[in-house]
Amino acid sequence: MNNYESYKAVDFIADDYFLNWVLSPNPENKIYWKQWLTEHPDKQVEVQKAIAIVKSLKFREEPSLNSFQKARLLEKINSRIDQIESNKKSNVYAIHPMKNRLRFMGGIAASLVIVAILSYFFINISDTTTVDTDFAEKKEIVLPDGSLVIINSNSEISYASNWENKSEREVWLEGEAFFEVEKATGKDSQPKTFIVHSGNVEVQVLGTTFNVGDRRGETKVTLLTGKVKLENKLNKDAEPLFLEPGEHAEISTEDKVLKKSKVDAQKYASWVNNKLIFENAELLEIKHVLQDNFGLEVIFEDQNLLKRKFTGIIKTDNIEEFLRTLELSFDVNVTKENGKIIFQQ
Repeated sequence: MNNYESYKAVDFIADDYFLNWVLSPNPENKIYWKQWLTEHPDKQVEVQKAIAIVKSLKFREEPSLNSFQKARLLEKINSRIDQIESNKKSNVYAIHPMKNRLRFMGGIAASLVIVAILSYFFINISDTTTVDTDFAEKKEIVLPDGSLVIINSNSEISYASNWENKSEREVWLEGEAFFEVEKATGKDSQPKTFIVHSGNVEVQVLGTTFNVGDRRGETKVTLLTGKVKLENKLNKDAEPLFLEPGEHAEISTEDKVLKKSKVDAQKYASWVNNKLIFENAELLEIKHVLQDNFGLEVIFEDQNLLKRKFTGIIKTDNIEEFLRTLELSFDVNVTKENGKIIFQQ
């Protein structure tokens, strides 16, 4: 048993035995924790704080993840911890030990603990609102300034809960989202800049509609209306890049260069309307869509299939119909087993 005498709320949240007591109490752990709290009344406050955080979160009844989902979860966990470290260094408690510990957690801890830990940090460190989506889920939210955001699957945004006294409106994005930004002015009647921090790019706007996606080390920005300014976070010496409606920019962690092109902007925002538009796209790209948006582990028994190309529109609100379309288009057998999608000739 762990030495709980030195634990604070964040440590209890990360402890399997504690979580089992809170989420799945049984006679044995009930007796243990009742006796322990009786012997350590000075820990009542920390324990109650940890219980409140855990119970405030919505957990799935069966937190089982396939290998792809576990890898993406860990990637997201470490990315968020790095963000907290860089922004709140002076206030963060025991970040590095917690990050190292997470790498080896299993069971409940692997799929639930991190949500509680991150909630603890954001509740106690800053006045921050965080909204995330699960695989195959979208959410529509309104920001403090009235701007609309539609968050794609497997994505997350964070922002200050109150923008009234802030000179800039800032949002941090992991994954993909569509923005309709309202124009706003400060007390000095000057326009308030709206900034999206996403992966390799910082997007600055005043009032516009655009799509931002950050997946697999690549950040993509597509402008539908208005005008945006892009700052290259991977090369501070690079000149800002400006986009006009119908223009698209992307950058990867490999080449670190912002590249601009003319595109059909609606194609990149089509997911908002539950469809995806593909033009001469390799199956490898569709594989990434299935993984990133639905959390599915995709297996191609014949690797040559990955180079086959597809043009068309696929609905995303029905995964079975999505797979059936692929099956008919490529004349292959597509089977779904235990969270895995298998393509066979």
